[in-house]
Amino acid sequence: PVKLEIPRPARGANATMSFQIIASADGSGAIESEVRIDNVRFEQQATFGVRVTATTAGGIGRLVGQQCVFDGCPQAIVHDESGSNRTSIVELHDVVIGGALTGCECVLGTGGTTRYTFDRVTIDASAYGVRLLRPGQANRSAYLEGPFVRIRAATCADIACAPGVAGTWAVLQAWDLEAPAGGTALRLGA
Repeated sequence: PVKLEIPRPARGANATMSFQIIASADGSGAIESEVRIDNVRFEQQATFGVRVTATTAGGIGRLVGQQCVFDGCPQAIVHDESGSNRTSIVELHDVVIGGALTGCECVLGTGGTTRYTFDRVTIDASAYGVRLLRPGQANRSAYLEGPFVRIRAATCADIACAPGVAGTWAVLQAWDLEAPAGGTALRLGA
């Protein structure tokens, strides 16, 4: 199953929530799920804005965020796809993240494929802008794409690759990455 968590707003904070979760089984018995968040503002959350955990082995999942604002959320978007042999799609369109520790953190598992699309996304974070993690033996192939992305962070984009096992493709068009002195704009590696 797919688990979507949206915390209660901090006392006095304003949060308007509108989201859709679609889960179905296709003819193969694989679980398909979609989490769609449109035109939502998350303010001053204690831990994260949105966290999606999709760990069912062999499942198919999609997370779409459009015209959303994350303001003051330590981890704005957390996407855990650590289940084995999953096929996943993550799309962020016209998303603004500000005052975060980490803008978007994604965790991959073994086998399967994942595609990330960042389209007109702005991230201002103190630690990480976009972070793609592969713990342990995670060897899922990943495709990262997107036009017009602006990130300001100590480490703007940290893309863990799985050398010799699975491919990691990055097609970054008009990405504006700015890290402070001693920081990292783009890291591709283990």
